[in-house]
Amino acid sequence: MNMIDPKWHIPGLEKVYIKLDNITYEVDVVDEKPDIAKWRDCIDNDKVGKYLILKKWALVVYTMESKTIATF
Repeated sequence: MNMIDPKWHIPGLEKVYIKLDNITYEVDVVDEKPDIAKWRDCIDNDKVGKYLILKKWALVVYTMESKTIATF
């Protein structure tokens, strides 16, 4: 996330969700880009602890005007 291109965006992006085990976070979207500060807050500060980056998997769901895609 530190190396993300500031001009990067997903046309039509409306919502972003991060699912880690049984926890789901909604990341705010600003100008067709996920809010990087909110994204970092989700993965760094939660009720489980600050080690979410070490989880075995995370599902990220991107909802756009015309479609929804997900990545692990």
